[in-house]
Amino acid sequence: MPTYRTPDVYVEEISVFPPSVAEVETAVPAFVGYTARATRTVTNDLRNVPTRITSLLEFETLFGGAPTLQLDRVDLDAGNRFQSATLAATNTKYLYDSMRLFFDNGGVWRDAEAIIHLGERSGGWGRLVTLARIVPRPLRDWLYRRLARNRYAWFGGATCARSPTRPFAPG
Repeated sequence: MPTYRTPDVYVEEISVFPPSVAEVETAVPAFVGYTARATRTVTNDLRNVPTRITSLLEFETLFGGAPTLQLDRVDLDAGNRFQSATLAATNTKYLYDSMRLFFDNGGVWRDAEAIIHLGERSGGWGRLVTLARIVPRPLRDWLYRRLARNRYAWFGGATCARSPTRPFAPG
């Protein structure tokens, strides 16, 4: 039981259930659209089948490359230099470009790799996390999952919350 040092109203929640945080991926991007093909081994065997893609090269191998763009009009200036172009209304296949942009922006980062990527982006002392790359990935991910699974037991969790004091109370 916590020690209360000041008079106040305290709310103590004692859960009889284990923590409700489940170990599931919370960001699972899904892309739906038209592709040039959907073939892994036989023609159209991937049609309407959810497929995990880990790189743009894998996407191109299974589903084909970028569609050919159709132009309605190209505008040039007096020196025959490009100014603008108008795409035809038949250009409706944007899945390849969405996948390309997704992977250009880093794609999906999972487990320990997500922490390392965050450290790279944060700069300063956060970049020290990138030293974890010298540890083999399977071991890094195992350590990450072990830490995530036991974080409440090792570091504790909040068992009570203080009610707001008068200056913070509404009204």
